[in-house]
Amino acid sequence: MSAIHVYLFLHVASAFVLVSAAAITMTLTVMLRKSRNTQAIAMLLGLRARTMISGFIGALGALIFGSLLADKQALTNPGWIKASYITWFVMLVVFVIGFFATRAARKVVKSELDAGHTESQAASDAVNKPMIMLPVMVVNVLILVFLYLMTFKPGM
Repeated sequence: MSAIHVYLFLHVASAFVLVSAAAITMTLTVMLRKSRNTQAIAMLLGLRARTMISGFIGALGALIFGSLLADKQALTNPGWIKASYITWFVMLVVFVIGFFATRAARKVVKSELDAGHTESQAASDAVNKPMIMLPVMVVNVLILVFLYLMTFKPGM
């Protein structure tokens, strides 16, 4: 098996991790916004943080193995490669923003749990902030942009 095949496999596997994590994170986010139970919110936020880390790892893996694949095939100049790098960089930044927004919401929910509140308006408000939903939506759009770039290779 050649290095190109290994890089391609790892690139695609990382992309699948990214897409799976984005789908799960979106599902958890929708569930969060509908829940009023503080314990359920705390559990969903914990799962969301883990899936966001998985998505970050998938995005980073796809970036690294895609770069190795492009280097191996001498594809360093096309515009779609440069656009892909910009897309991946933005995606990694958005994952970090989403992770820290989740962490801030977890602190609010933990303080509500420590106070003994089973249903809390403060916990519900913390997960209904735009910074909880926005990063997930941006990542989903960036995945579509990335798929367009990888499929149609504009400018090549």
